[in-house]
Amino acid sequence: MKNFNTLRRTLLVSALVLTFGSCQDDFTAPAGLNGKSIAATMAADPNFNIWTAVVTKAGLYNSLNNNNSGVVTIFAPSDPAMVIYLSGVFSSQLTPPISETSILAFLDQLTTTSNPTLAAFSAALVPVINYHIVSSKITSNMLTGNQVFATLNNARLSISKVGTTVMLNANAATNGATVTAFDLQGSNGVAHTIDRVMTALSTANVLTNMGVSVAYTTNPPTVASPAFDATDSDFDLLANLIRYTGQAPTILPNTTPLPDFTIFQANDGLMRAYLTAVFPASGNTTEAQWGAYIVSLTSATPPPTPSPTLAELTALTQYHVVPGRFLTTDFTTGQVLTTLLTGKSITVTINPVPPAAGPYTFTLGDLNAAADPTISAPNTQTNSGIIHTINAVLRNN
Repeated sequence: MKNFNTLRRTLLVSALVLTFGSCQDDFTAPAGLNGKSIAATMAADPNFNIWTAVVTKAGLYNSLNNNNSGVVTIFAPSDPAMVIYLSGVFSSQLTPPISETSILAFLDQLTTTSNPTLAAFSAALVPVINYHIVSSKITSNMLTGNQVFATLNNARLSISKVGTTVMLNANAATNGATVTAFDLQGSNGVAHTIDRVMTALSTANVLTNMGVSVAYTTNPPTVASPAFDATDSDFDLLANLIRYTGQAPTILPNTTPLPDFTIFQANDGLMRAYLTAVFPASGNTTEAQWGAYIVSLTSATPPPTPSPTLAELTALTQYHVVPGRFLTTDFTTGQVLTTLLTGKSITVTINPVPPAAGPYTFTLGDLNAAADPTISAPNTQTNSGIIHTINAVLRNN
């Protein structure tokens, strides 16, 4: 029996050794990235002399040159775009005539004692550079439009595609740009050339501009909204409708990152006139009266026979909010936008129809046979949503 047990142990150990050896033979370590990095590729490209110098001075080159740091997509401003941007930021330190050569000389002389100091330069430029970098590889065939990415500084970057033109942040004057060349390849990423240096979106969320905030330090959450006034050109009524109909925690939930919503906002004059015309029995005409009425619907003693009801005002408010991030450069004519109001949508019409040349008029087909609103001030961008100002109230019935 002793000899049998010894034999059995020997066979078991042999089997384990064979099994382990087989696993070793089957395992292949993943191949690492190799070849010229995206940073080195751009450094060798004469279109990115200033970009490379700025990245180097700001202390970011080594990371972008390291194949082990992960893959990236760089939306890189061309040298002419960099000249325009830097000549504005450092106008007092640059001597005219300002050119690529003079910019490169300015960058080369930055030290701990220069004006600006190297530390001050880096503090100013690192957030800007990082807004142009996404931590994934996005080649041109992946740029389909109606996309949003978080950049290295955690601000959002929207990508639209109109025909064959790719625009960042709807080509907004300070926050956006147009892609002019694609797919400069490096071992750890890809670069696309753009025609403007972009500044990062700074507005926290889609309700910030409307003066609405949600604090989750209390239970229930504390919602703040702007005071009612006599100014018809602002958006106090819609902001307070969002608050008092309970939509604020939906739009700004206690999550990170915040979801995107698109809000179509009609100003106080339009909202007040609409409510007065549709609900004359309320007896309200001024913003202050309507404001007090909206608040009273959620009080301990609401009006005995409210008109409009809280449910009606909730439906009206939800009909002005669309889940998702939609710039006008993401719209197509006939596109249907599903609102927060269950089962109800808005239909976009563009005139003239692209690819005909603009300027374009964006009409929002609502559920009423009356004249449809148009977008009068498009594309207010935030880090969790878009606001479009419209010239009439969207009617949900």
